[in-house]
Amino acid sequence: MLPRALRFASASLVLLGGCAGPAKQVRDTPASASRERPRLIVQLTVDQLRTDLLTRSAERFGAGGLRRFLDEGVFYDNAHYDHAITETAVGHATLFTGALPSMHGIVGNEWLEGGRKRSSVEDARYPLLGAEQPSAGASPAALRVSTLGDQLALASDGRALVFGVSIKDRAAILPAGHAGKAFWYEEASGRFVTSAYYYTAPPDWLTRFSAARPLDGFPAVWDLLLPPESYRHREHDARPFERSLDGSVTFPHALTGDEPGFRARAIKHSPFGDALTLALVRALMEAEPLGQDDVPDLLAVSFSSTDIIGHAYGPESLEAEDNLLRLDRTLAQLFELLLARVPKSQLVVVLSADHGISETPEHLASLGLPSGRQAPGVLLVRELNAALEARLGAGADFVLGFANPCLWLDEPKLQAKGLSLEDAEHIVAELASARPGIARAITRSDLMHNRLPENEIERLVRASFDAERTGHVYLVPAPGWVQATDPTELSAMHGTPYLYDRAVPIAFWGGALTPRRSDAAVDPRDIAPTLARMAEVEPPNGSSGRALPEVLRHRSGERRAR
Repeated sequence: MLPRALRFASASLVLLGGCAGPAKQVRDTPASASRERPRLIVQLTVDQLRTDLLTRSAERFGAGGLRRFLDEGVFYDNAHYDHAITETAVGHATLFTGALPSMHGIVGNEWLEGGRKRSSVEDARYPLLGAEQPSAGASPAALRVSTLGDQLALASDGRALVFGVSIKDRAAILPAGHAGKAFWYEEASGRFVTSAYYYTAPPDWLTRFSAARPLDGFPAVWDLLLPPESYRHREHDARPFERSLDGSVTFPHALTGDEPGFRARAIKHSPFGDALTLALVRALMEAEPLGQDDVPDLLAVSFSSTDIIGHAYGPESLEAEDNLLRLDRTLAQLFELLLARVPKSQLVVVLSADHGISETPEHLASLGLPSGRQAPGVLLVRELNAALEARLGAGADFVLGFANPCLWLDEPKLQAKGLSLEDAEHIVAELASARPGIARAITRSDLMHNRLPENEIERLVRASFDAERTGHVYLVPAPGWVQATDPTELSAMHGTPYLYDRAVPIAFWGGALTPRRSDAAVDPRDIAPTLARMAEVEPPNGSSGRALPEVLRHRSGERRAR
């Protein structure tokens, strides 16, 4: 299927896919373009970077990477998401739309549709391009509102360049919005791909990048960057509850193996996944004229290694500590690349995260803190169906499945049993609430009819609710508990409404910003409207965030009146 030829009904804008180079090397710019506007906005998302994981390691970073945000930027250390579902797709959608999940519609990495799980970016109409074998398609169609990049495109009649890059499909597609273009990593082939939503054929530069076999440039093992004695978590190696691709839970970790495709998977599950992402960004910037005229462009880069490693080993692991030090060096290289092409005065770089993370339950337990593991997608569904049949008789096993963080019910089976959907939801919620590790079970009917008590957890759940995509019973795990389809595959998890999952850093760097650190209570929803103000465009159409005064008042010409 061909990509859309027209974007945003602009008679002058026709986007033709499969070009060998940039779609337009020189872009006309109105003579009245503001000198205050950045030419390039770079929005960096570090997947799973909880705020304190960054700040507690500040003294160990080099001068050119993360310290730029801490020492030279406007840094917020009291930022929290204001919704309950703290997952990758949800966070990325919120960061770039400024909207709550209840508005933008991305209420999970996946949900059930027609009785089967579908991902937040799945779209069979637009097959992948650049993959070695036919694969499921992808697009941003499930995103119900506009993004910052969409607003840049609207304001410039399509002249703004907007790109999203990540190892993960959802972390590239959702930030790129409806009007941008996205590139992500396909683990099966070890290649970066795009989809027919964006192009008719892979751009030539992407084909050349894949043909150069970038995976060959990385080491055969992942070993410690620094001497072992210099690590805070040097004792947190070889813990039995950690998970790895090669079965080893101690350094060094093998990045090559005899199993087909092992190398492609192993690079993704190491800090070199971020280095590979940077390599793709470098190739993209060599092919596209980002930041080369007065029309503000957007480059959204999501670094996924912190999340993948945190899930496998835990955020308190030696692996996670080494990864953060390596991420700092990767970001230093990215800054060098950016500043070689765009002056700091015309560049704005933003740092945040899509969610935080909890420590592993075993580590919490070792310190006397409540914790545990719950498997709602496997064990709980089976237990609930058995309890329903014991209570209601044979054929009452109407819990269809689990898609984070909800249980879904089989509505045709309910009708056959003569049960109302609302009654069935409350029965399942009652049974689920009695299980260990579940703090609350909230029904869809209570959410739809606003019958919940006024407290913080229920408020955050309402902010995550979508009548079409939220399951029938929303499960809130107890603090410190891992809730996953199969928690034995993960050491640590996120996805809850608790502060450890909602706390993320927010930092702005570049332009005429005056360095400062703020403890103001802010929300990642505030990033998109702040950047929109800086770029002099309308905020995304679903945005409910606010433009951050600590950023805007420290730009030239926007000083606070005395």
